[in-house]
Amino acid sequence: MKNKNVLTKLCILFLIILLSTGCVKYTTTMDIHNDKSMDLTILFAVEEELYDPKDKTMDSNKRLLRDANFNVQNYDKDKYKGFIAKKHFNNIDDHSSTSNVTYTLEGFYDPEKSEASFFTVKKGFLKDTYTFKINEVDTDYSNFGDEEEIDDLEDDNDIDVYTESTYTDSSFDDYEKLLNDLEMNFVINLGTKANSHNATKVDGTTYIWDLSKSDTVNITFDIYNTMPIYVITGLLVLISVVLIGLDIIRK
Repeated sequence: MKNKNVLTKLCILFLIILLSTGCVKYTTTMDIHNDKSMDLTILFAVEEELYDPKDKTMDSNKRLLRDANFNVQNYDKDKYKGFIAKKHFNNIDDHSSTSNVTYTLEGFYDPEKSEASFFTVKKGFLKDTYTFKINEVDTDYSNFGDEEEIDDLEDDNDIDVYTESTYTDSSFDDYEKLLNDLEMNFVINLGTKANSHNATKVDGTTYIWDLSKSDTVNITFDIYNTMPIYVITGLLVLISVVLIGLDIIRK
């Protein structure tokens, strides 16, 4: 299957760019609006003096995101270059399930998973309660797998990437040090405050996870259903008008 090695490609991409540059920004942002629409953004960039427009690994991830119906554009801002991918969802209810859902970060790169359920929802009359859980990208060497694919990326980038059959404790330590230079965040912007969360930083209704420090993302929040509120408000106004009218007639 075309995307069966998405996780492997992500892990290798991080390692290759770190080996080449040592400074990478990777941020996934969910903007969840009160009308239940959502905008998903993925930013991948390196310092501009180290950016290589012919980097085949970046091109590979751009193609994966385009296949997953993202709008992918080049990114050039604040001395960083790379790409930014955006996707709009009309209603998160279309991507929610009453069953327990745990998502994975690399799932956004998979056309099948990117259209699947992200949220666990508990439906209510005045409001719906959503829970979002996500696992950090797995950066364990033992999950690199597919050595043929890794060999191709090594040849393209003129570097040596350790695989499951060749890595040692020493090389793993070097790899862990390289990961410290990776700025990897997951961000959720809400219209209201969350009920609960495990974010590493909060700024108003913006919840930020530093994925170098947090193994999971977990957040629960409410979105009010506008139709029942409008109906109830309309009925209250109508009742008030009727009562005022009756009071005037009595006088």
